[in-house]
Amino acid sequence: MTSSKRNSIAAPPHGPKRYKAGRALAALLLATGAALHGCEPPTPREAQGRDVVRPALRFALDVPDGWTVRDLGGDVVLEIIAPGVRPDVGAVEDRIEQAEEASAGEKAEGEAAPAEGARTQRGRVAVHVLVIKREGLTLEEWADGAVKAITDLQGDITVARREPARLAPTGLADGTRALVLDLENPRGIEPMKQRMLLAVTAERAYALVATGRRSEMAAAEDALRTCFETFTVW
Repeated sequence: MTSSKRNSIAAPPHGPKRYKAGRALAALLLATGAALHGCEPPTPREAQGRDVVRPALRFALDVPDGWTVRDLGGDVVLEIIAPGVRPDVGAVEDRIEQAEEASAGEKAEGEAAPAEGARTQRGRVAVHVLVIKREGLTLEEWADGAVKAITDLQGDITVARREPARLAPTGLADGTRALVLDLENPRGIEPMKQRMLLAVTAERAYALVATGRRSEMAAAEDALRTCFETFTVW
C-alpha cells in the first residue's frame, strides 16, 4: 500500500450551486471543522489487526486487496483507491476532471463527447474517511447535515436508502450505532452513486464514504464490504 500527504478535498468548494455532474459527489460530505489530533488512546484489541489503524483519530478498517491507501490532511483523512485510478492524482481530482470533460463534450456543438472507454479507465470507486469534531451533533443530525450539504449543491441528488447499522465492535457487544445512506446522482453518462456509513462518538463524527458510477459500485460490492464491515471507531 502507498500513502502521501497530498490533499485537495479537505475544504468544501465554494461558488454557484449549479455544479457539473459528479462534482457534488466528489465533494463528499462538505463538512466543516478541523480533524482532531492529539495523544493516542489505547487501541482496542479488536482494532489492532486491521490493515489501517489510526490511534490518534480512533478508527481502523481493512483494505481490499490491490487497493491503494493515501493519508490526507484536513477533515478527509484517508483515501482508499480502487485499481485503475491514475496514480499521479487522487480519485476525487480525477472525478472532477472527468466530469468537466464530459460536460465540455456535451456542450460542444458538432463534436462527439469524449469516449466512454477513455473515461472509464480513470473512473473507479474510491473510499474516503472523514473525521470532524462532534460539537454536540447527534447521529441523525450528522446524517441530515451531510445530505443537506450535498443536495444544496445539486437538488436532484436523491437518498435511495437510509438504514440503521452497527460498526464493527471494539469491546461493545454490538458495536457503535451507525447509519448507512445510499445517494444517487442522475446526471452524466452513467448515474453516480455514493454510500455513506456515519457514526459519532463522544468527541468525533465519522463518515466512511464510497463513490463511483453505478456499474462500478456494483462490481466493487465485495471489496466495499471489506471496508464497511470492518470500519470501527472508539
